[in-house]
Amino acid sequence: MKKTLKIIGCIVGSLILLAVILLLVYKFVFDPYHGTNYNYTEAKTLNETVSLQQAEKDLTFVIKILRSRHPAWLEEGNERVPIVEAQYEKEMSELKEAGEREVTTLEVWQRASRILHQMGDGHTGILARYNAYKVVDCWEDINTYGYPVEINGIALQELYDRFLEHFFYEMEYYAADRFYNEMIVMDSYLQLLGVDTTEGVDFTYATDGGGKTIHYAFSYPNPREAAQTEADTDTETAFVSYEIDEENKIGIFTLTECNYTDHYMEVLDDFFREVSEKGVEHIIVDLRENGGGNSYVADQFLQYLDIDGFSSWGSKVRFGPYLHINEPQYVPVTRRENCFSGDLYLLSSYQTFSSAMDFTMLVKDNHLGTVVGEPCGNLPDSYGDVLSFILPNTKLTLRCSYKRWQRIDRSKEWQPIDPDIPCDSDEAMDVAYETILGSR
Repeated sequence: MKKTLKIIGCIVGSLILLAVILLLVYKFVFDPYHGTNYNYTEAKTLNETVSLQQAEKDLTFVIKILRSRHPAWLEEGNERVPIVEAQYEKEMSELKEAGEREVTTLEVWQRASRILHQMGDGHTGILARYNAYKVVDCWEDINTYGYPVEINGIALQELYDRFLEHFFYEMEYYAADRFYNEMIVMDSYLQLLGVDTTEGVDFTYATDGGGKTIHYAFSYPNPREAAQTEADTDTETAFVSYEIDEENKIGIFTLTECNYTDHYMEVLDDFFREVSEKGVEHIIVDLRENGGGNSYVADQFLQYLDIDGFSSWGSKVRFGPYLHINEPQYVPVTRRENCFSGDLYLLSSYQTFSSAMDFTMLVKDNHLGTVVGEPCGNLPDSYGDVLSFILPNTKLTLRCSYKRWQRIDRSKEWQPIDPDIPCDSDEAMDVAYETILGSR
């Protein structure tokens, strides 16, 4: 009996040891989240310095993460990989050429940005994160005179060209939208592009009377953010809302972030309940300012439609040295008692990105509704699902994709989500209304 118990104990002990070993192997070899850091971490200020060796260590950290986590390095014949590797070697060589010296956080950010830009992945990039960003309060002048033609004597076109060398994007119109409507007023990004912002900046505008130069100081925090109401900044609830236009039988569902939360599900359920009770015939989903989040928000929305199901996308997921392939799926829908069977319109813009683009693709490629506005900000055939890391010395934030998505409609591979009714995104709501009312 004792011998039997001893044997059983040995077997159990061996199984436990094996389980522990397998768990450790998965954790340190296959788990894509190993070593990630999602805690908000401020980067060192841009003029703070690290040693040359520390700067080299940060850039080496970037390329090691790409090699060990990004799917591209396991894709046979991926043309981007050697380009990224070559840029890394170039940046490291240039860094060493100046000899022993102190290196600013700004220079590390610039060099890492140029490396990651070569990836052509809108989700993989480097960020200098701070609690708030200094900006110039010049929007009133831009509204009056248009965009400046020069900043500190540097042509705006030249700054834009520099921006394209540092920014991570898939579609240039998305990059242009970010540059002209956000980056040109931000202290940190102007520094990234080589603008000396120590004494503020001079914006030169082209006017009927010739060039007009206005000097701006940077303010902290962002005055536009400070002017927002408490309700606007309550991101836990303000990201989703709706209204019912009873007169025209139109329901408008606005989603500025793809947050899959209990609050989202409550609002979604309330919306479709009122849609049913008030006889709504047309729904407009506004995703124009939605930069993404969790794709399940779209799946849940479609569960309220009068459909049998919908096709979803395939993907490749990297687990350490292994690239797992998920085939496209068909997602069945169990019809609700008061499911919506009217017309669906979806508003998109260049800022409709990531999971918001996925939402648009589900509607577009399954022929569930009409897309109105501008093309989405990134491609359906793209990398995504971001891992977050902190560079060891400058504390810059590295974002790296570990999945690759495939468009549902494979006949449109590598094509953006183009709207069915193209128009300026600012006019998309009016165009959707005109289309609905004109169809009656």
